[in-house]
Amino acid sequence: MDAEGWAIALEPIMLIRDRWPIRVDKSVRAVPLVIFTIAIVVRLILLSQISHDQLLYGTLTAGVLKSGDEGIQVAVSLLQKGRFSDPFFAPTGPTAHVPPSFPATTALIFYIFGMGFAGAVVRNLFNICGYALTFAVLPAASAALGIRRRVGAFAGLIAALYPILRSTEVFRGRDEWLAALLLLGLTVTIFRLIEKPSLGLAAVYGLGWGGLMYVFPSTLTILPVHLVIFLICAHRYSWILRAKCCGVAVVLIVALVVPWAMRNRLTLGGWIPMRDNFGLELLVSNGPDASASQQGNQERICRVHPTCSAAAALRVSELGELRFNREALHQAIEWITNNPRSFWRLTLHRMVFFWGDLPSNRGTFLVRAILSFAAFIGLALMWRNGLKLQAALFGAILFAYPLLYYIVQYSNRYVATILFAILIPAAFTFARLADFLREPAGPPVEIISDNAT
Repeated sequence: MDAEGWAIALEPIMLIRDRWPIRVDKSVRAVPLVIFTIAIVVRLILLSQISHDQLLYGTLTAGVLKSGDEGIQVAVSLLQKGRFSDPFFAPTGPTAHVPPSFPATTALIFYIFGMGFAGAVVRNLFNICGYALTFAVLPAASAALGIRRRVGAFAGLIAALYPILRSTEVFRGRDEWLAALLLLGLTVTIFRLIEKPSLGLAAVYGLGWGGLMYVFPSTLTILPVHLVIFLICAHRYSWILRAKCCGVAVVLIVALVVPWAMRNRLTLGGWIPMRDNFGLELLVSNGPDASASQQGNQERICRVHPTCSAAAALRVSELGELRFNREALHQAIEWITNNPRSFWRLTLHRMVFFWGDLPSNRGTFLVRAILSFAAFIGLALMWRNGLKLQAALFGAILFAYPLLYYIVQYSNRYVATILFAILIPAAFTFARLADFLREPAGPPVEIISDNAT
């Protein structure tokens, strides 16, 4: 690749430098730091109120942590046995139940700080800092997408001041924040790719998606929609160039996923691109006594899920994880087929929860419902005000990503990965409303300037 090609390919990495000229006011430069600091302080205050057991997220016996979180369990196995295995109630062997990123990072933290209180504190601090960083980059990302920087700043401040996802942002999260950062960067990258297609930038896009598969593979539903938008909206350029860009991206994604798929083939006996848990999650979420949320499903989980069911864990050991999940998928589909009304009732509830949280969490439910409503209004306003590509890219995320989570039990962790796609359009709505109230009779306010403050 020549020098020009590398310059184009590395453009998203130079995002902040390119979008913050030297002469930008210092107050504008300080906004991300302010957002980051507020987010850290608010969540540290909340973390200080958490009990010792909640911090551990499990019980510590003879220096060994036993957790109800499958990712933490795999991290313990990595540390003690050097194997990616045993995510459940009892040892069940090799696993593809969780993606590799979180267990690997957690195992490293446990290796350095131990599995006790110190390791728990560091693990939670890492999670808090991850969310703070995600909120802090929203102004730069907003500007990079051709939206006013203050829209991203407002979005970041909202998220920093109010932990929209509650405990997920403090002590119960995994690395959803990392998936959000990667997906946000990929959204900026596809935006740049549409503006000026190049094979170098397509390679960066493919590598980014390949990396994201190791963090949060459920985001894959967004990829084909964004590629269709690219093919349609980059119409100024030849079909050959657009096809080559898509081909480069897809080939690199596959190339990065193949090593893990081969590992799964060798250890589990079947071709599994990243995870094999869909059948189990579908069964837990849909049944005669199923609830629409993970919180309401605790009794069912302890009967069906090997995380807390000894009988289910024994079944995994006997059948192997792959066959166990296939049987669970068959049972879930059979129940859904025979009980369509109950399934659709659960699905409707899960949709409401996804966009508004559990009604029992009144404050969070109200805030998230308002933000979700404002986000969809924001998409329409973006489209109306000439930001059609931005509206299409955000709309694709808000449409495609939740489809999987409408049919499995709700957890607010699942929303974290696309929180930015809710916050920025919602903040756009609030910014337009502020402009209208400030100058109701004046001319339309320019909204497209990348460096507006």
